[in-house]
Amino acid sequence: MPTSTPVVAIPVVDTSYSMTSSNYVAITVIDTKAFLNNALPGDYIGVASYDTNGRVTYNLTQVDQNLTVPVTAAAAVQNLSFTGSCTNMGGGLQTAVNMLSSAPAGVNKGLVLLSDGYQNCGTNPLPLPAGTPPVYSCAMGPASDQNLMQQIATQSGGQYYYAPYVFNMMQIYNQIRAQTPAAQLLANGYKVAQAYDYLLIPATVSAGNDLGQFSVVWSDPNYTFTNGQPGLNQLSVTLVTPAGVVITPMPTLQGGAYVVFNIPNPAVGLWYIQIMYGGTTPQGLTGGAFEYAPSGNAAPLQLTVDATSVVRKGQPITYHAHLTDDGKPITGQQIRALVTRPKLSQHSAIKAYASDLKNIKLPEETMDTIQHPDLAKLDLLYRQRLTEEDLLPHIKGGSILSAAKQGGYAGTIHETHEAGSYTVELEVTGFSDKSKTPFSRSRRFNVVVTDGD
Repeated sequence: MPTSTPVVAIPVVDTSYSMTSSNYVAITVIDTKAFLNNALPGDYIGVASYDTNGRVTYNLTQVDQNLTVPVTAAAAVQNLSFTGSCTNMGGGLQTAVNMLSSAPAGVNKGLVLLSDGYQNCGTNPLPLPAGTPPVYSCAMGPASDQNLMQQIATQSGGQYYYAPYVFNMMQIYNQIRAQTPAAQLLANGYKVAQAYDYLLIPATVSAGNDLGQFSVVWSDPNYTFTNGQPGLNQLSVTLVTPAGVVITPMPTLQGGAYVVFNIPNPAVGLWYIQIMYGGTTPQGLTGGAFEYAPSGNAAPLQLTVDATSVVRKGQPITYHAHLTDDGKPITGQQIRALVTRPKLSQHSAIKAYASDLKNIKLPEETMDTIQHPDLAKLDLLYRQRLTEEDLLPHIKGGSILSAAKQGGYAGTIHETHEAGSYTVELEVTGFSDKSKTPFSRSRRFNVVVTDGD
């Protein structure tokens, strides 16, 4: 089904060697391919990449009715080589901005900037290249330049996201896709399937939608998809309708480690993404669900968030979530919040592991591109120890948001003792009396806590 509100989306992928040494390559390739396959006919997609220089990986192209364009774009991502000797974010952004010259006027444009490190060669991304649209920046892992990525997003009018662990990438891609005008994000869950596991991911579709989109992305492409009973090293994905009927549609698109189902005119009510896993080792899975209403007939249910983008260490993070139906507040709903915060900042970690860092030798051939030797040593130590222990761990905690006096729902994070990126994931399931429909909404956002010096 073509969309009447097409979007232009260009992932801008860091292909420096640190992506390889940090073990980000496989999941970045899988998740970027899955993101491209979420595009609808009428959208425009392209891919840029960068290390020493920026380059066009896949030219900006309109998605066709048969969805061959996302398949071709995904193949280009599959062929990326992550061997670059430095990180030139400015070069990557300029390349992507240049690609936008072929986009039609009046469409919603956005860039998705990925990086696991620091700008250390080429063109500084700030000030932003002329003509930069909103940038949805994603800092990957605790060794990334979270402050710079947040500035790029804020100055461009985009959004900043942080992936504390590599498996969070697809959740961020899902949230970015939900920025499009006709899309609502219903569910965005990460789960770990244990040996021979059975999992359900719920998503409530509201009334009047033209399309429901359900996707599952997993971490190991050696496990193959089936829509029947899974055999050894297979993963079954089916859908359960609000009537409780299990349906086994063939995927609209599928590739190594992901499937996408587009369901026209989905029934109103509680759906489930049903996953049966035939593996013997734990497997990470991200389930996403969207509803699309390009016709404009769906209930205008919105979840928005007001939050400051930056606070100083020790100051509380306050945010407000607003649920509206046709612009009017919805009350009496329950909003769950999951907060992920750093246990140690980069600065605190350098102090904590000072004796270990003394023994770290940086490669001579990289010295010309290293701007922060202590951080580079910490990154190397972190990667060396990661299979044994997480030297830059994160802490998770949940809460229920309370109704605020000024309307909406309020949340506060008091434990901001360490600098870094704080992630908030909101989940809502409820019923709107105005539109007479059940609904669910999901929202993910980040706030950067700085040392303040």
